[in-house]
Amino acid sequence: MRILNFKDILDCAEGSGLRFAVRMALEQSSQKKTSRIARTVVEVGSQKKLGFMPGFSTSSGLYGYKVVSVFSDNPKQGLNPHQGLVGLFNGLDGRVEALLEGSTLTAIRTAAVSAAATDLLSLPEASIMAVFGTGRQAFEHIVSILEVRDLKVIRIFGRSAQAARKLAQAVEAKTSFRCVVVETPREALKGAHIVVTCTSSREPFLDVDDLEPGMHLNAIGASRPGSRELNLRNRPGLRVFVDSMESCREESSEINEDLHVVGEIGKCFLKEIPARLSPKDITLFKSVGLGITDVFVAEYILARSRELKIGTEVEFGR
Repeated sequence: MRILNFKDILDCAEGSGLRFAVRMALEQSSQKKTSRIARTVVEVGSQKKLGFMPGFSTSSGLYGYKVVSVFSDNPKQGLNPHQGLVGLFNGLDGRVEALLEGSTLTAIRTAAVSAAATDLLSLPEASIMAVFGTGRQAFEHIVSILEVRDLKVIRIFGRSAQAARKLAQAVEAKTSFRCVVVETPREALKGAHIVVTCTSSREPFLDVDDLEPGMHLNAIGASRPGSRELNLRNRPGLRVFVDSMESCREESSEINEDLHVVGEIGKCFLKEIPARLSPKDITLFKSVGLGITDVFVAEYILARSRELKIGTEVEFGR
């Protein structure tokens, strides 16, 4: 069995490889060749949760799971609120193949999904991006989307201006791209071609009427019932895509029965449904996160680790 820590994962991760892995996972999910099981979340104390997400593919023989703990007070101690691990099993005999640090894998997996969706749904000439949120996901999304679009301006809005400036500095250190910190959501959104919402907000701060023709929006926060970043309802030209219809109906309060959803993004990758009907369409991708994307990304990282001779091999069972 191979053990991969956060540094090992980052050393093995490569943008195009990550996007290919999540695209395969989402395509197979839409073809019903993978598990369609929503995450299980239990309260384990005040501000503490434990989540479990299994995933398996009937076509590729991949089996795995993710276990994640959410400790909301961790940032006060300088720790990520999400801690966890991803396990992979051999599809032939069930032996444990690998254990991977889950927080880092989740962050890069989620950003890779949004980058793949952005590459498919946003206008090719998109050059201005607005990011709502200042945490790890905001950072990974900026880095990942810079790989698929030639951005000229990135605006960051967060409840804490200090956190927003810190994020901008981290992006510049990683990519040499200078982001702009703005003071209001309206300032961030005006004229943007790509929008990312990755906050922990429980109350909506954007309305569907705020979105402009031609925009593409990745909505990845509010992945539990009762939380909402957006007020969504039908409007002309709005095309809504999801990672999983069942999971979004169950886990996202933003995807309601009165809102028309074009379909799952996997079907769009497969060209079974069109991305845009017009350059003026507003495309929106809602993602709550699927266990099968964790499994496919973990398999990709494991293969890369063997190729690059990264990680620690240990004896673990017979």
